[in-house]
Order: sequence, then structure tokens, then C-alpha cells
Amino acid sequence: MLNQEHARLLQETKHRYEAMIALHETSLDIIARLDTTQLLEAVLRRGTQLLRAEGGGLALYDDERVFNYATVSYNTEPKWEATGAQPLVGLVGQVIQRGEPIIVNDYPHWPHRVTEYENPSRTRMIGVPLKWESHVVGAMVIMNCPERRPFDEDDVALLAQFADLASIAIKNAELHSQVKQFSQELEQQVEQRTRELSTAKEEIAARSEQLRLLLEKTIRAQEEERARIARDMHDDVVQLITSARWEIQTAQAFAGTELKSAARDGLAAAHELLDEIEKQIRRAIYNLHPPILDAVGLGSALQSYVNQFQRVSGIACRLEISGKALRLPIQAESSIYHLVEEALANIAAHAQATESSVALDYRDATLDITVEDNGCGFDPDPWLQDARRNGSHLGLLSMQERAKSLVGSMDVESAPGCGTRLIFRIPIERGAGAWNPFAF
Repeated sequence: MLNQEHARLLQETKHRYEAMIALHETSLDIIARLDTTQLLEAVLRRGTQLLRAEGGGLALYDDERVFNYATVSYNTEPKWEATGAQPLVGLVGQVIQRGEPIIVNDYPHWPHRVTEYENPSRTRMIGVPLKWESHVVGAMVIMNCPERRPFDEDDVALLAQFADLASIAIKNAELHSQVKQFSQELEQQVEQRTRELSTAKEEIAARSEQLRLLLEKTIRAQEEERARIARDMHDDVVQLITSARWEIQTAQAFAGTELKSAARDGLAAAHELLDEIEKQIRRAIYNLHPPILDAVGLGSALQSYVNQFQRVSGIACRLEISGKALRLPIQAESSIYHLVEEALANIAAHAQATESSVALDYRDATLDITVEDNGCGFDPDPWLQDARRNGSHLGLLSMQERAKSLVGSMDVESAPGCGTRLIFRIPIERGAGAWNPFAF
């Protein structure tokens, strides 16, 4: 009797050990695998083998549409199909509806049996629900032949542990599927946004190029109009002034001493007024388009302007030219001349400087122009934002746009109390027939 009890305890211990091993292996599978079908097959197979049963099946439950659909089976006849919806009938239906385990050791005489699933070699059955957070998500059914022992509550307790693992596997796979779907959707959104940003970037680049070309044409037209106005003023207005002066001189000569003193004074005043008008017109002509620029080039024209700037502003200024100078197309030289002119005018108006300088450095591929002063300086970081937001620093903004029209750039180096340095870098190309950005 003692030996029998010892054998029974030994067998029970062995069985519990096997259950622990099976549960452990199943837990490792859940961690290592993400394929739902393979996981559920492994859970079902180990549960069936642990209960010393012949086969089994596992069905999931759709609580919204109230039907179950078979997913996996192990050694069943007929085999459970993994497709299509099934009504809540038979042992699976009862387990899902009740939400609790059911033991049926005589299936042919069970009132809820399904005749098409009857099998003389599968009369003993046990079913347990699969639950997640108190909701039934499916059912696991284990089947055995009538010659085997009946299922009991110990089998229910053991199978329930496998059912819990199956529930975890299902939810784990669902979460992985959701994460994967979310990741795919996110990738699609990122790809879509990237395409949109790329398209927007291309559109902005195209618009920027259009604006650059428009600005280039505008400045070219401006320079041409300056030259035309200067020619017209020289050819027409100056000639008229000269003619008026000769008429006054002729009238003075013919009148001689007979002309009254007041009339002579009036003619003399008119002569002086015409002289002053001519000076101002010639100065305006020079500012519009200095003839020296066409005659001898950019360097000499800038030297003349620097000398004039010193006389008018009282600010010391010097011009330095380095590198191998070359003549540029007249439109380009005119734009650069007015660029320097605007920079020096900005110094006179705002810098509170006593000294300034202009440097032209002819390099192999660029003409670097530096305009510098020892004035009050400013914080250059927000200047462009300020210019666009409230209209300040418009002179700097205008110079920047003029540099861009020459396919060049402008850098600003300054600090409060430390003066200002403007650096313009304009691309050039040397050699006969070489393309350059000034060949308008």
C-alpha cells in the first residue's frame, strides 16, 4: 500500500514537473515568436500532450459579430479549418458563452453536441475559455478516446494555465500587429511628408530662381534706364542750358551800356543760375551712370567716387585693389559700382564713422568686395528678420538683393561699438569666350 502511494506521488510529481517544463517552453516561445498561428499550435500541442490526450483545437471569438472562427487544431478528425466564421455551437460555443471551463466525458450523449463533429474515438472532451482582462477571446478544447481516463478538475486547472498563455500570445501578436501597422502607416506618412517637403522645396527653389531672374532683369533694366536717362540729359537738357547761356551772353553783348543796371544784374544772375543747374545736372548724370565707368572701368570709377565721398561726407576713405583686375560687362560693373555707392551712403547716414575703406580683390573665380568702417556697428544676427518684419535695415536688404542679382552673396560682420564690415562675393570667370554671370 505504501509502495502504491509512493508511486502515485512520484507520478504526480513527474507530471507536475512536465507541466512546468511545458509551461516554461511555451513562455519562451511567446517571447521568441511573433507568428500567432505557430504560437497557438505550440500551446495546443503541449497542452494536449501534457494531458495525455489524443488531439485538440483552439478557436478565437469575435465578440462584436458573435461568432467564433477556428484557427489551429492538433490531431483532430475532421480537421478544424482555419477559415470562415462558425456559429457558437458545440463545446466551443458553450465555453465561450458561459466563459467557464466545461468537462464532457460522454460527448455522444451530451445535449449540446454537434453531430457533424462526432467521432467515436474522440468522446472525452474538456474546454476552457481564453480570457484577456475578463473578456472571452476564444476557447481551447482537448479531446480523448473513450478508453482513456475521464477528464477531471486537475486537468481543468492545468489546461487553464495553457489557456492563459494562449491569451497572452494572442494579445502579444495583436499588439505586434498594431505596432507594425502603426509603424507602416507612420513610414507611409513620413514618406508622403518627405515627398511633399521635397516637392515644396523644389517649388520654392523654382520660385526663388524665378525671382532671382526677375530681379536680375529688373536691375539690368534699371542700369539701362540710368544710362539712357544720363544720355538724354546730357544730349538734350545740357545742350539747352548751353544754348540759353549763349543767348544771355549775346543779349548782354548787344545791349552794351544801354542796358539798365537792374537788367544787367538779372541777366548775370540768370547766367549764374544756369551754371549751377548745369553742375547739378552733370552731377546727377554722373550718379546715374558715370561716364568714367564706360571709359576706364570699375577701379578708376570707384576711385573717383571715393574721392567725392570724402569731400562730401567728411569721412576718410581709401580704395585698395588687389589681384589681376579685368574688365567686366558694363552692366556688371555698373551694378557693382552702385553696390559700393550704396554701401558708402549707408556709412554716411548711419555708421557715425570717421574712417572707411573699399577693397576689391580679384580672385580666380570671384571678385571679393569689402566695404568697412570704424563706426558704431550693430548686432547683425536679427537684421534680416527686422528688415522683413518692420522695414528697418532696408539699405542692407537692398544691397543683399543686388548681390543676389549678380549670382553673388553678402556677409555682414559687425558688433555694437566695433564698426561694420560688408563682404560681397561675386562670381567671375576668366578667359575669352568663358561664360560668366554678367553676360546678360
